[in-house]
This record gives sequence, structure tokens and C-alpha cells, in this order.
Amino acid sequence: MPPRTGDKPNQAIFIRKGDVGAQLDRPLTASLAARAPSTRDVTTSPDVSLVQRLTLPNLFAFSLTQANTDNHGFIVLDPLPAARSPAAPGPRRTSRS
Repeated sequence: MPPRTGDKPNQAIFIRKGDVGAQLDRPLTASLAARAPSTRDVTTSPDVSLVQRLTLPNLFAFSLTQANTDNHGFIVLDPLPAARSPAAPGPRRTSRS
């Protein structure tokens, strides 16, 4: 996710197909308002609750870690405490080389 001006990136959204499968099976116009909100109106858009429901449980703090034995790196994803809900799954970690 883009950070504020002058800050380094530290958050990522990791969404798997199963996280949004129901929405992918429907036309976009059935899920979201016909007109995209402006940056000024985005927080009052009728789409806010849907977007938050789909993204907040999948919002992570990320860090990069180098492997000890080679030049591979790992992306470590830790759920943000504010994004957790009782229904949200436990921590997910993934790696990428």
C-alpha cells in the first residue's frame, strides 16, 4: 500500500481468491456503486463497508528478511492488531524468493 509522503512502505494487502470468491462470481456493478468516489468522498462512499470487510482482515505489516544460506529473501506478513476481528483467521505467513 502506498505510504504517506516521506514514509517507507510497511503495509500490504494479501488477498487470496477464496477471500473474495463470492464477489468474483458477480458482476462488479452488483457489488460496487456505479460511480467511483473522488478522493475527497471516498470515506463516505456507499462502498466503504464492503471494501473494509474485504480488505481489513487481509491487511498486514510486512518486513523483508534475507535467508541465511543464499541470496533469497522472504516477505513476512504479520496481521495488524487493528485489522483483526474474532472471525479473522490466525496469522498467515508467506515467502517469496
